[in-house]
Amino acid sequence: MHVLHALHGESHSPQALAEAAALSRHEAAQHIAVVERSVPVWKVAGVIVLVGGALFGAVAAMNYLGADAKIASAVNAADVRVVPSLPAQIGVVTLDDGSKVRLAPESKLSIPNGFGPELRAVKIDGAATFEVAPGQAKNFQVYARNAVVVAKGTKFTVRNYEGDPATTVVVQEGSVEVRAGDQKQALAAGASLVVPAGQPARVATTAESDEAAGWSTGTLTITNRPLRDVLPQLRRWYGLTVSVPQDTLLSRPVTLRASLDSSRQAIRGIEESTGLEFGYIGPNMVFRERAAAVAKTPATSAKKRM
Repeated sequence: MHVLHALHGESHSPQALAEAAALSRHEAAQHIAVVERSVPVWKVAGVIVLVGGALFGAVAAMNYLGADAKIASAVNAADVRVVPSLPAQIGVVTLDDGSKVRLAPESKLSIPNGFGPELRAVKIDGAATFEVAPGQAKNFQVYARNAVVVAKGTKFTVRNYEGDPATTVVVQEGSVEVRAGDQKQALAAGASLVVPAGQPARVATTAESDEAAGWSTGTLTITNRPLRDVLPQLRRWYGLTVSVPQDTLLSRPVTLRASLDSSRQAIRGIEESTGLEFGYIGPNMVFRERAAAVAKTPATSAKKRM
């Protein structure tokens, strides 16, 4: 309108000026409204921070999972160094980081190639007590069948023999974290955990804890186990191979507590639990029914009367 007035030489009437001012104010108001409807700067910054955080978290998670996968691959690799123990043999292994492993009989400790400050992980098949050297940058990890025990400076026992229904972890000193699938559980000194295959972990009973870790203090503990499961333990802990001629006797329950230095105590515990007696058939050691009392014969009675 101003241009038209200028070109045509028309005068700026008060009415024209008022209309022009009103139009200008209307256009300005529309422009401000559009600006107000746009996304505020702080919201944009917030979205950027959230997206950045999510991306960082995703990358960190991928790195974390990648590190776990690398460790799992290392402890299961073909070039691991395997330290085995024989029946009735308890050994001590000192790792390069200063940690000590007390290896139970008939167990295998797998040490990955490159074990050191950046790879503090081992695998146990059987049972072992770990005294972890403190003051290290990386956590110490023990892989045991379906569980992973993560620790710093602490002492704990892990048992997962082939015939065991679950992995059992018992903490003697300090604390550990037990991972099983997506489940994580912290354990303090004096606590114990049972990790069955395909089932949620649960607190171990006193009997389960004693069976898993009693050997580390020199005691064999067995609670209400069938004789068929106990016979292999006689071989494991005492080096004794004992058979049972009658299969029907193998289901008899056994409960005992014996020193690992006394096979006699273990045998006596089996006899008392099952009602059987220990003996020999030829050169072979056996558990069998107790011999029946010798029936009194007429001749024996006559001698007694005399």
